[in-house]
Amino acid sequence: QTLAECPVSETWKIKGFPEYYKIGHVKNILTVLGIDSVIDVFKKTPNTNCYVRFKSVEDKQSAKDIINAYSDKKIKRLNCIECPNRTGSKKQNASADNGKSARNASSQPPSKKAKIMKKPPSSIHEVVTPLFEMSYAEQLNLKRQKICKDVGALRRKLTNARFNNISALRWLNAFEIEKRGGKKLQRLCTVLGVVASPCLEAYRNKVSFTIGYNQHSHQLTVGFQLGRFEHGAASIESCQQCINIDAVSKRMAACTQEFVCAQHAQHQYDCYDKATHGGVWRTLVVRSSQRTRQYVVMLQIQRQFLDDAQYTRLKRDFTACVCAESERISADLGCVLQGISIQVNDTVSTADNNACASDTIYGTGHYYEEMCGLKFRVSNTAFFQINTVSAERLYQTAANWAMSGVDEHARIVLLDVCCGTGTIGLCVAKHIGARLRTLIGLELIEEAVKDAIVNAQLNGFDAKSTHFIAGRAEETLPHALDEYVQRNTNERDYVVAILDPPRCGVHKDICKLIRMQPRIQRVIYVSCNSSSCINDAFRLCSTPSKKNVGTPFKPMRGIGVDLFPHTEHVEMIMHLERCRQDEIDWQKLSIQAKESHRKHLYTLQQLNREQED
Repeated sequence: QTLAECPVSETWKIKGFPEYYKIGHVKNILTVLGIDSVIDVFKKTPNTNCYVRFKSVEDKQSAKDIINAYSDKKIKRLNCIECPNRTGSKKQNASADNGKSARNASSQPPSKKAKIMKKPPSSIHEVVTPLFEMSYAEQLNLKRQKICKDVGALRRKLTNARFNNISALRWLNAFEIEKRGGKKLQRLCTVLGVVASPCLEAYRNKVSFTIGYNQHSHQLTVGFQLGRFEHGAASIESCQQCINIDAVSKRMAACTQEFVCAQHAQHQYDCYDKATHGGVWRTLVVRSSQRTRQYVVMLQIQRQFLDDAQYTRLKRDFTACVCAESERISADLGCVLQGISIQVNDTVSTADNNACASDTIYGTGHYYEEMCGLKFRVSNTAFFQINTVSAERLYQTAANWAMSGVDEHARIVLLDVCCGTGTIGLCVAKHIGARLRTLIGLELIEEAVKDAIVNAQLNGFDAKSTHFIAGRAEETLPHALDEYVQRNTNERDYVVAILDPPRCGVHKDICKLIRMQPRIQRVIYVSCNSSSCINDAFRLCSTPSKKNVGTPFKPMRGIGVDLFPHTEHVEMIMHLERCRQDEIDWQKLSIQAKESHRKHLYTLQQLNREQED
């Protein structure tokens, strides 16, 4: 279809808007102009073009002259351009306008935005440890580059945001500039590299295995998934050759594999099917400690196809199988089984579901781990860092940064958001010592909160100085700030917030509440995903506005800690400090706020005049 052959649409492509204008700005202008026949408005930022769809072609034509005649201080002139209603794809239409056939267009190379199907991995090592063929020095350099890239992305987000000029945030001019390879590398804060892991093999203290069929042997296998269902080549491969898995987990996986195969042959219990949602076996979780030599086992099943008698028999047989193997493990490796649990998951989700009921059928549902000279109780579903020896270096760095530069006469209040079993908060509290006034921990999982309370008592912390609250952090944080920070602290106390969220980051309301509480002077952000860390840091550091209330923070330094050798993942710590008053141009922000408020009043005035007429 050429442009002349395309049927007329109800959409105008309007040029001339400021790049930072959003859909709301365009709708306000159309309301001021009295155009009420609009169905949809689409505009990206930064972009000067906007697409406005009307109810009919007649309404579209009648609005053309009104839109083209509009102008103000920000908009010199708007220009409505015909937007044809094409039936082909964007690429085919572009080829047709250039006189090319659809056949020639299809032979053109795909655009950069086109989704490219990745080649399926050929071995289980490419899935579990994709960097296993790379030297460890190269792995650390790759992870350092990733952190530097994300820190640079934070600076670009801050300088490109609306009303977020470098002149408004004076500290933004003080970033470091280095020359590498003829290019200027602009950094927002100092990046101190990546702390190496002392242990490169068998470092995982928690392993989640998937139970399914192997494509080659066509037998039930307990291991890791190779390939994807969308590629049509998903297969469960054995974990016995994985270098990051410990011996106890490998032997428990082999023991469970024999058990499920025997149950399948005897009772026709199949693995969970994602397509039909049938079957029984789902996952196996083994958690162990190389220091206390303890471990627990949890089997996740789907019970809706089992009656009470079948479920009772399954628990009995699984207990007998695991206990028999545990005796051999105790004799060979010196590790002791602490408990066996069955978790029932009848939902569609195949991920770890902490809300599902867990039935302890042998021993206890927890084990003990040692870290930073402290002892911790860890439940089956509680969060605990995967690499214990590297986590010690992570917590020691966080503790040093939490105390650095603080007045030696000031007492410290710790706010641990997403505290898990209390590990990071208690480790930092131990490092602080007698200067600690209060430790407040917030955690979603109730089992983890119970562990945190036990861990505080186990390590001799005073119950009056440690408080752990269960619930969503965005809901419990207001009460914690009001009760333990605002009321029960002195003006000389130094309040430090520690954020250790899951991979997706913290809720935006948490960043808002931290900014609004002026008593919080420092934030130590611990993240397993540097991209989500940058998004949350942007909310904490961006210029004050109606949405971002309160004095912002500024990034001081960042460092990576390698908790996942032979993989692309890296833990990141970022130190954020509350800005001083002289580091922000409040006069400039006041002028910008007045200008924005003046435009808002002008829009309301025009609307009132239209209603009176």
